[in-house]
Amino acid sequence: MYLADSTIPKGLKLAGQCSRIQIRISRSVMMLLVMLQSFICIDALGQSDDPEILKLAKEAEKFFSHEKYRQALPLFLQLEIVDQDNFFLKYKIGVCYLSSKIDYSKALAYLELVTNKLPDAEKPIDLSFYLAKAYHLNDHFDASIKYYTQYLSDITLDSIDIVHANRQIQMCLNGKRLVQVPVNAIVTNLGKSINSVHADYAPVISADQSILIFTSRREGSVGGMLDERGNYYEDVYVSTYKFSDTPENSHWMKPQNIGDKINTKLHDASVALSVDGRELFIYRGDHKGHGGAIYVSKAEGLSWSMPEKLGKNINTKNWVTSISLSAEGSKLYFTSDRKGGFGGQDIYVSNRLPSGEWGPGQNLGASVNTSFDEESPFIHPDGKTLYFSSKGHNSMGGFDIFKSVQNKNQWSQASNLGYPINSSSDDIHLVLSPNGRQGYFTSVRSDGFGEEDIHSVEIHDPIIPLTMVRGIIITDDEEPVRAKIKIIDNESNKLVKYVYDPNPETGQYLLIFPPGKNYDMIVEAKGYVSYSINLHIPNQTYFYELYQTMYLKTIITAKDTIGQGISIENTFYDVNDTFPDTYSTIEKVKIRREKDIAILSLIDRIIEATDSLSLARLDEIAGNRAPKTTGAPTQLVSQPVRKNYTPLVDLLEDIFEYTDSTALSNLDKIAEEGFFTKADTQAYFYGEEKNTDLLPIKVGNDTIYVIPPTVLEAIIKSGSEPDSTVAPVVEQKFDEIDIKTIFSLTVLFGNNQVGLDKAQCISLDELSDVLTKFPEISVSIAGHTDSIGEPAENLVLSKNRAKTIAAYFVSKNVKKSRLLLNAYGEREPIESNKTESGRRTNRRVEIKLIQSKMKHK
Repeated sequence: MYLADSTIPKGLKLAGQCSRIQIRISRSVMMLLVMLQSFICIDALGQSDDPEILKLAKEAEKFFSHEKYRQALPLFLQLEIVDQDNFFLKYKIGVCYLSSKIDYSKALAYLELVTNKLPDAEKPIDLSFYLAKAYHLNDHFDASIKYYTQYLSDITLDSIDIVHANRQIQMCLNGKRLVQVPVNAIVTNLGKSINSVHADYAPVISADQSILIFTSRREGSVGGMLDERGNYYEDVYVSTYKFSDTPENSHWMKPQNIGDKINTKLHDASVALSVDGRELFIYRGDHKGHGGAIYVSKAEGLSWSMPEKLGKNINTKNWVTSISLSAEGSKLYFTSDRKGGFGGQDIYVSNRLPSGEWGPGQNLGASVNTSFDEESPFIHPDGKTLYFSSKGHNSMGGFDIFKSVQNKNQWSQASNLGYPINSSSDDIHLVLSPNGRQGYFTSVRSDGFGEEDIHSVEIHDPIIPLTMVRGIIITDDEEPVRAKIKIIDNESNKLVKYVYDPNPETGQYLLIFPPGKNYDMIVEAKGYVSYSINLHIPNQTYFYELYQTMYLKTIITAKDTIGQGISIENTFYDVNDTFPDTYSTIEKVKIRREKDIAILSLIDRIIEATDSLSLARLDEIAGNRAPKTTGAPTQLVSQPVRKNYTPLVDLLEDIFEYTDSTALSNLDKIAEEGFFTKADTQAYFYGEEKNTDLLPIKVGNDTIYVIPPTVLEAIIKSGSEPDSTVAPVVEQKFDEIDIKTIFSLTVLFGNNQVGLDKAQCISLDELSDVLTKFPEISVSIAGHTDSIGEPAENLVLSKNRAKTIAAYFVSKNVKKSRLLLNAYGEREPIESNKTESGRRTNRRVEIKLIQSKMKHK
C-alpha cells in the first residue's frame, strides 16, 4: 500500500485548517480562524450575489478542509474564472496542485504569483513553506533553500517545524550535488497504455519482463468506493508485453483487472512477485478501514488462487506495507513500524522455518534504516543486493531509491542510486530484471499523466553476473505435466528449497543461480522415472539467460506403461544480449534454434558433397584448432577448445581449404534450396520396474532414483534426437563422450508382423550372451517399417517391433536401463519401397551393441 506523502510535514496542515500557529491556541479560536479564512476566500469572489457561485465556493472549501484536493481543484478553477484577481483563491489552487501531485509546475506558477502580488501583511499563513516546497519539487534548489530559510525566520515555529525545514534544506543540498554528477541511466514514463490520470504504482514484473502487475486507483475499481481523500480504492492490474521485431511495434498491452480472487471491495495492492512468477504477494485492507495485512496468492495456470494471509510474525497490529521474497524463497524482507525500530517504517528480514512458516523479523540495522521512513524493499536475485526507498540518508526529496550490499551478514552503508533515477519527488517501488539493467519504479514527474506514474529505467551499470535458466517440461504429446524440480547444492550437499516447482498448468519453470556454483537439477513427475542434470555455473562476469525444453516420454502397451524416457531439446539455448530487447525469450530461442540448425545443416551438406575431406581430420580440427599464421598451414595443439557452435562457424574457412572443387560448386545450389531440418525421432529409456537399475540420489531424508547419467548422455548423443550443444555456462556431468558401435544385427519382419521366429531368437541369444559377459555394453534398438499404410500407424508398428526385441533381451536378464529404443516408422528406408524385395528389407529392427567411453570432469 502506498503511504508516501512528503509534501506536508507531520503536524503541519494547510492554511484554512490546523496551521502551526493554531496548534498553540485554543480549539475555539482555531475554528474561528478556519472559518474566517474560508469566508475571506468566499467573500472575495467579487461580492457575487449568484447563489450557484456561493454554493460552488462552499463545496470547494469543504473539499479543501478535508484534504480532498483533487475534488477541490476543479471547483476552485471554475471560481477563478469568476474572479481573476482573487489571490487567496489562487493560493489554494497552488496548494491543490502541490498536494494532489497533478502538476508541480502549475503549483509553482500560482504560488509565485501570490507571493509577487500580495503585500507581506496579506500573504496566507505558511505561504513561504509551500512556495519552498514547490521550488524544491521543480528542482530549483537555491530558490527552495531561500524560502525554507525565510520560513525558519518565523519566531513562532516550534522544534518540530524547525527540524523539518532544516531537513528540507539538507535535501536541497543533496539534490544539488546529485544533479551535478548524473548516473548513466535513462528514465522513461511507461505511457498512457499503463498509466492513468489517477495514481498508478507498485509495479512487480516477471523475470523475463513479459508480465507487469501493478496497483492503480483508477476509475472502475471493484467496489467503486472512494477513501477519505476522494481517491478510488486500490485494485491490482496486469499487463502483458507485446514483443515485435522493432521497438516501435513493441508495447505494453492495455491493463486488465487481475480478477476477483485478488481484487475485492477493500484496498488490494501488489507488493511482490517471486522470481518464477508463481507467488504474488498483495496488501489487503481490513473491513474497518484502519489497517491491513500481507497475503500471498499462487499461480494456477493463467489465474490466481485465493490469497492466504501470512503468519503472525509478519502481520502484526502494526503497519506492514511492503514485501520482497528472495530468489530461492528462504528469506522475506518487509517494512513495518513495529516497536524497537529506528523510527517510522523500518526494513526487517524473516527466515523461513522448517515448517514453512516465517520466523520473527530481524531489523536490518542502521546501515539501512534511519529515523525516517523506509519503504518498498527489493532483494535482487543475486541474494545480496537490497534496493529500497527511504526519506533518510542523503535523499534529494521525499523517498529516494537506495541500495545496500550484504557481505558476511553485514549490510553496507546505503548508497543513493543517483539522478535521474531519483528526483525531488517520491521515487519508490523499484524492481529490477535479473541482469540489473532494466528496472521499473513509481515516481511523480513532469512527463506524468496525473499523480504517481510507473516508469522504466535503463541502467548502464555493469551487468549482474547471474544465470537464469528457464524453459518448459511437457509430455511427448506436448501437454504440460505436473512436475517438481529439486535443486541440490553440490558444495554443501544440501537441498535448495522452496520456489523451483514449474507451473502445474503450463509446465514452465524458471531458476536463477549465482556464479561459481554447481548444482544437480532433479526433475520428478508422477508416472515417470526421475532424472538428474548437472548445472555448473562458473565465475562469469556476465549475465546468461538459458532456455530448455524437456519432454517426458512413455511406452504404453495394453494400458500398461512399460518404459519411460526423456528428450532434452538441444540442451540449453543461450539467450544473450545479441538479440534486441524487443524479442521475447521464446522468439530468441526460435531464432537461435533456426540459426543453429542452418549452420549444422550447411556443414552436413558440405561434408556430404565432398570425397576428399576426412571426417577424422575434421574432428581433429574441431577439437584442436589453433590460430593461423600467414602462409602456414593450420596448426594442431594439444589444448582442446570448448565445443560449441562458434568454433564450427570458424571452421568453415578451414573446411573450404580441405574441400575439393565439387563441393565448392555445390554451395550456390545449397543456398538456393535452403537448409533442411533433421527429423525429430524419439528416444526411450526402457525403464526398469525395480529401483536397482537406477541411480539413487540422497535429497535430505529422501532417496530419489534417477535415470543414470550414462543413459541420459547416450540418449542425447546417440543421434536419436536433434544434435545437441552444451551452452558455455551450463554443462553436463561429462565433458567427453565417445560412443562406438562394436557390432550390429538386422532382424527382418513380415508384413505387419512383430513376432520373432526360431532363427531370430538364436541370433538374439548370442547377443544376450555377449551382453552378460560385458555389462558396460548398451544396446541401441531401432524399429522401421515399409511405406504401406498410414505414417502414424507405421510409427506405432516400428515401436512395437523395437519393444519385441527389447522384451526378448529382458527375458534373458539384460537390464532395461541398458536398452535404448528408437522408432522411425517409414522415414528411413534403406531400399526402395516400390518393390516387394525393397519393402521386405525395410521391415526391420536394427540392433547395435554400443560402448560409451566417458571422461569425467
